[in-house]
Amino acid sequence: MHANDDLRSDLELVFMPAATSALQLFCFPQAGADAAIFKSWERFLSNDVQVTPVTLPGRGVRLDDVPPSDFQRLCDDVFEELRASQMNRFAFLGSSMGGWIAYELAWRFEQAGQAPEFIIALTSPSPDQPRHLPTLEDEARITDDLLAFNPNFKELMQYPELLELLLPTIISDFRMCAAYKPVNGRVISTDILAIAGNQDSVTRPETMQPWAQFTSGQFDLQQIDGEHSMHEAPSPELQNIVNDFVARKTHVTA
Repeated sequence: MHANDDLRSDLELVFMPAATSALQLFCFPQAGADAAIFKSWERFLSNDVQVTPVTLPGRGVRLDDVPPSDFQRLCDDVFEELRASQMNRFAFLGSSMGGWIAYELAWRFEQAGQAPEFIIALTSPSPDQPRHLPTLEDEARITDDLLAFNPNFKELMQYPELLELLLPTIISDFRMCAAYKPVNGRVISTDILAIAGNQDSVTRPETMQPWAQFTSGQFDLQQIDGEHSMHEAPSPELQNIVNDFVARKTHVTA
């Protein structure tokens, strides 16, 4: 049996059928979150773009599945699942942890001779930046530690039953992210647009500039007003930046 067979049988990734649009934009979530929120981005993106949230185990419609515990193994399996689907032109968008997944997948696809059009890393520090994630080992302090790390968790705290359902995934994702180490010297050629929020208490803009060292392609860092969860309700400024970037990239390579 293949070493990853047990995980892959659990990792029937949920995404839309093969795109008929000019570009398929695969979206990846923050730690403990679900990517389904990105489907709403179709409201402001061009009709040529099909937004495709990728649902990872332990969240959304995959809530009953065992959350991933090894970052590189997760990326290996996501890569195999996506490569098996019918994809033409595609790109990646990831928020926070999702930005790291996008980078790791871009490297794997480039090695397979099928590079993505671009990456958008949203409120995502470059993979080499020091992390100050809560360990979430003390059950009595878990909620306090989550709130101290990211005040946006206060909304989830209002729903104790939902928190109880999501907590195993949140804990697993945080520990997985804390252990993740990018492979030294692994530089991709895919262009990267990094978008930082000036009010983001989790990811400071200066931790996103080093993304430039992870690509030999074009890199741009945009700083706008917004918090770590800016993707949940995209501001007009965020919409315009993403729209302009995607339009430019799809036009140039069309």
